[in-house]
Amino acid sequence: MSAWPGRWRVVSVGSALGALVGLAGIVVGIVGAAPAQAHGGTAVVTVEQAAPGPGGVDVRVQVQWSDDGHAATESTVTGLLVARDGTGPTPVVLRATDDQGRYAGVLPATPGTWTLRVTVVRPPGVFEQPVEVPTPASTTPASTTPATTPATTPATTPATTPATTPATTPTTTAPAATTTPPERTARRAGGVPWRRILSIGVPLGVVMGGATVVIVGRRRNRTG
Repeated sequence: MSAWPGRWRVVSVGSALGALVGLAGIVVGIVGAAPAQAHGGTAVVTVEQAAPGPGGVDVRVQVQWSDDGHAATESTVTGLLVARDGTGPTPVVLRATDDQGRYAGVLPATPGTWTLRVTVVRPPGVFEQPVEVPTPASTTPASTTPATTPATTPATTPATTPATTPATTPTTTAPAATTTPPERTARRAGGVPWRRILSIGVPLGVVMGGATVVIVGRRRNRTG
């Protein structure tokens, strides 16, 4: 009968140690869960990036609880670009990227001035920030046609056409004008050559006058 009390002592000590370990685990679990259940307040949103790109605006934000600054790792976060008239496309759900409360996504947008609106469901909060989307520079796509080397054309010597010497028209020199005497001119023109008539008529008149004188004298002699 003396062996049983000792056995019961061993069992009682082991049970007590197990109970203590279980109790410590429960206490640690309660203490660890207490901070998670103690979150409260609103969302604190920090926009770490809002960069326009080819597909839209690349957004990355971090969300924290306002009361203790802990990261909001289980939040529902959406992003939206609102135009000046208040309209905008469907909000885009930002995906969680780490365990520090960061969320990211690409919001489609055209060139212009927009308002980035980030909405958080838990903890509740809304954040807005202006964003300018520039007009992309026009780029000319590179030609896919392979470059072709043009064939080298041998240089051709241009044919030289001999200069044509213009025909020279022989110059005919008019003979010097010969001065025609008035007599010839008159004769050619059908006129009377007065000088020749005078040169012939004067002597003839003298001769005829002398002959008349002679004839008259003879007649007088005959009649006397």
